[in-house]
Amino acid sequence: MVCSLLKLSTRESGRNRGEQRKGCVHRPRQIGSLAKLYGAIIFIVEHPKETDQYLNEQDERWEDFKARNPLSPGMIERFERAKRELSVKPSGLELSISGRR
Repeated sequence: MVCSLLKLSTRESGRNRGEQRKGCVHRPRQIGSLAKLYGAIIFIVEHPKETDQYLNEQDERWEDFKARNPLSPGMIERFERAKRELSVKPSGLELSISGRR
C-alpha cells in the first residue's frame, strides 16, 4: 500500500511539533505515477483521523507479530553487526532495519 511505502509514521510526529519536512520524497518504483503519489499525500492531509487509525492498527498488528515471532539472539546479533558495519560506510548509503517509528 502506498501509505506503508511513504513511512507515514514520521508524518504526524513532525507536523504536530511544527517541524518542516527535510529533504525530498524518494519515490520507489512500486508507487507508480506521481499522480498516485500526490493522491495518497492529499488523502493523508485531508483524512488525518483515518490515517492515524490505520497507522495505529498497523502498529498493533506489528507488535502482535513481534510477540508471536521473537527474533533469536543470533539473528539480533547479525542485525546489530550489519547496522554497525553500515554506519562506517560512506555517506549516501542509508539502511533502516528498525521498525516504523
